[in-house]
Amino acid sequence: MDAIPTLATARYYSAINFAGDRKDGLLAKTTLGKIRLTPDHAAQALHVLIADGKIAAKAVTDALKRRESMIADLRKRLAALEAGVMAKDGPFPMSLSRARRGRRKAKRKVSAARRAALKLHGRYLGLVRTLPKAAKAKIKAIREKSGVKAAIAAAKRLGR
Repeated sequence: MDAIPTLATARYYSAINFAGDRKDGLLAKTTLGKIRLTPDHAAQALHVLIADGKIAAKAVTDALKRRESMIADLRKRLAALEAGVMAKDGPFPMSLSRARRGRRKAKRKVSAARRAALKLHGRYLGLVRTLPKAAKAKIKAIREKSGVKAAIAAAKRLGR
């Protein structure tokens, strides 16, 4: 360790962000812009940080192991892409056949009469919702006796 970089050691401490600091194992973008390290300088900085007790040697070896496993995983995924074989939940789910994705359920068609009944029911509920309990009971009785349209008209009158 004769040739320590010319920057002060304290600057290395503040500028270097090691893989153990982040879950994704990458250096922060700001760190990469602050300092440029040659492989020799990076090794020397690691030695200085380990010697000063700022970083444990195990943290460095663990980071290197994670890097190797990440590279192996990327190579495996790249080989699968090149071979055209995708995992069940791969990055291209649209490439799976329809049989593997499952069938879509067909939408039931709603008849015009049913649609009109649903529309009236929605109006009825919207008007009755704001009425007090006594008025709701009156409107409910009108609906039973005369139908939904009469109940809607009565609810409009009571709601004013």
